[in-house]
Amino acid sequence: RLHWGAALVAILLLGAAGVRAQTLGLPLATAAAPLLPRARLSLGDFASSAANLNALEAEAPNRPVEEPIHPLPRGGLTAAPAAAAFTALPHLAGVKPFPLMRRRNHRVGGFTGLWDGAEAKVQSGVEYEPADQGMAVANGVVFVVNNVTLQLFTTRGKVIGGPVSLYGLFDLDPSLYLVSDPHVLYDAHSKRWFLDMMIFGEGFSGFGIAVSQTSDANGVYNLYQASAFSKDLSGCGGSDCLADFPQAGYDANGYFIASDLFNANSEQFAGLGLYVFAKSELEAGDSTTYVRFTGNDFAVQPAVPAGRQPFASADNGTEYLMEARNIIDGSSTIRIIAVTNTGAIISAPGSLASLTADLPGIAYGATLPEPEPNVVGPYCQSQGVTSPPQLDGGYNAFTANIVLAGEDLFAVLPSGAKIGKGQSGNVLAYFVAKPKLGANALRAKMITAGYVIPPVGYNVTNPSIALKDPGQGVIGMSIVGANSGTFPGAAVIEFHNFHPRRGIVLSARGSTSDDGFTGCPDPGPGGVGRWGDYGAAAIDPNTAYLYTANEYIPDQRLYPRGQYANWGSFVTAVR
Repeated sequence: RLHWGAALVAILLLGAAGVRAQTLGLPLATAAAPLLPRARLSLGDFASSAANLNALEAEAPNRPVEEPIHPLPRGGLTAAPAAAAFTALPHLAGVKPFPLMRRRNHRVGGFTGLWDGAEAKVQSGVEYEPADQGMAVANGVVFVVNNVTLQLFTTRGKVIGGPVSLYGLFDLDPSLYLVSDPHVLYDAHSKRWFLDMMIFGEGFSGFGIAVSQTSDANGVYNLYQASAFSKDLSGCGGSDCLADFPQAGYDANGYFIASDLFNANSEQFAGLGLYVFAKSELEAGDSTTYVRFTGNDFAVQPAVPAGRQPFASADNGTEYLMEARNIIDGSSTIRIIAVTNTGAIISAPGSLASLTADLPGIAYGATLPEPEPNVVGPYCQSQGVTSPPQLDGGYNAFTANIVLAGEDLFAVLPSGAKIGKGQSGNVLAYFVAKPKLGANALRAKMITAGYVIPPVGYNVTNPSIALKDPGQGVIGMSIVGANSGTFPGAAVIEFHNFHPRRGIVLSARGSTSDDGFTGCPDPGPGGVGRWGDYGAAAIDPNTAYLYTANEYIPDQRLYPRGQYANWGSFVTAVR
């Protein structure tokens, strides 16, 4: 496998002329740079255009493409945790697991969104792993983005827009650029759709951002390419760092992208890159100035408000972010970051400030590769593999949006754990924290925290949370059972009065084991396959229905697989 550093080189700094650096004497330091719009286009018109059709067919046929392998800041991969990580796993043998429940009522439904075979069909035979999963919902539209393709559905799964190539949308040559880690959000206050993704390639490292001019998901979008301007940072080695694994959120004034900066040549971790854009100017398609904060943080997740919940208004507008510090320092600490004075993002972008507060959290640790039922698929068989691959458990970090509801922040992450005598696996740890600003200081307290433990023999990962009111919503996840015959599926659990309750509801049952090229690269036993780098969750502000999206293995008779992989994404709807 190749890391991103070996795939594309020759990174140059773009658009950072006139950068004004400012040291704030706070945990994060900041700088600012200009940003110009690069295009405006109708998504609906572009979907049927020759430019989109050409982009969908631009890559050489029958070629699998692995999306970037996200390294850990101290080296290594989540697919192969160090031996020391196993000894540090929390012991949860005394915590009662939640039962697994089949779908039994009309409240839980859903549909298959994008899947490998469909993506391969529109991408001229090219297949991608893993299934980077973005999803947002509003006005009866489910906006799904997966790897390099977006598509619009009704809430019952009927296609009403796309497919659209992200390469085509941003006019990028796939032989020169790499696109990865897309996300989509809907702001119920401004009634705008926001799409962002990582772009890395010839002469550029940064992000693509698309913002709708109206609430129409098929309407006109303003397009931007924002450099991850970082040449001035010592860890970037004199050229722009790669801005890996970007995560997005917003408050009343700013759109935030938090990314892990890695030296493009040595692949050494260089720190956090947190970028703040003036939301109203992105919505208007205007030129703007954006702010970059940096710090020794990793996998930081910005917040989004729950539905029509109000934004944080303290200190002239505040955006909260959360970080699980275990990957950095081995602790169980949860860090909260507040970026304040966001109301000045247009008039005085250099005046934005940051504060941090660390909280003790419940124990969590490195995720474990997840075993699945012993069914070897045709691709793995063609490689001489004798057992199916395990699934990568992902980062033990907040990899889907944290949610601001009332005055509290809600977040969930996957963690390896010892859950019984001789048993270990992946569980979910959830956290509810209350931040409070005052006197140029950030204080916070943990309201509650706990675990979602599946039955013995099961693993859960790639969680996401959506809320309709403070403490009321659902947590989505992928689930797999090695010994029970439960193939990789999608599931949800109700979140009520600040705690999960009842049981884990299997919303989409997998049809077979994972059979992808990232898990079966060589002859011999199966390896560890890339598995949905993250999930997604959202609330429809019009109906208050909740939606989650996760990777699973669909019925191959209904959703024909590709040559190299068989993943699918399932959108779960909870009424």
